[in-house]
Amino acid sequence: MLPLQLDGVSIAFPNPPGPPRIILRATDLVLPAGAMVGLEGPSGAGKTSLLHALAGLEPVAAGSIRWGGENIAELDGAARAHWRRRHTGLVFQDFHLIEGLSVLDNVLLPVWFDMFRTPRALRDRAKALLVGMGLPMPLPPLAVLSRGERQRVALARAVLRQPPLLLADEPTASLDAEAAGRIGSLLVDMAANSGATLIVASHDPHLLARLPIRLRIAETRLERLA
Repeated sequence: MLPLQLDGVSIAFPNPPGPPRIILRATDLVLPAGAMVGLEGPSGAGKTSLLHALAGLEPVAAGSIRWGGENIAELDGAARAHWRRRHTGLVFQDFHLIEGLSVLDNVLLPVWFDMFRTPRALRDRAKALLVGMGLPMPLPPLAVLSRGERQRVALARAVLRQPPLLLADEPTASLDAEAAGRIGSLLVDMAANSGATLIVASHDPHLLARLPIRLRIAETRLERLA
């Protein structure tokens, strides 16, 4: 596992006809391998934008993001996408599942970008993850799953290939209290068991309380709370 380092990172959005809107300004941060981080701040502060930059989904306006010795910020779009598939697992508030696919195929979807055929070992691991998260076998159609069950499918997809960096954007925001507690526990426990670095943007105080490093974005600045 590798450390994650931000040096002078700024994130901005185009804002025509005016100057770009600064979301995050000249930010420095070093996280050790295996860090478990809660990212908080008001809606619109830039939490999602920071996660997208860390995942290589969006370029930065300035600065470097280093995973080990590799500067993600200087990679072009195709290279960032390749880096993201090798190193990150992403969990979103709205799941990003494809309705036309089965539950199992949704979990295996990222593999299809890199392999012509899915290895049996990965299919078996996907099924084991789903069972371990409490989904029944045989797997039901995606259409009948609850929101909590859908988020478990999305989490299984994110951790399928045991990525060293897990990024979660409001993973419990649309869930009831029971489902939110279960997803939060699964996310934290899986990261801890694998040694992955985990960064969670959330307003959920119960989930944030389980993460020993706390960061806050406010007024374009990133500050450390704990």
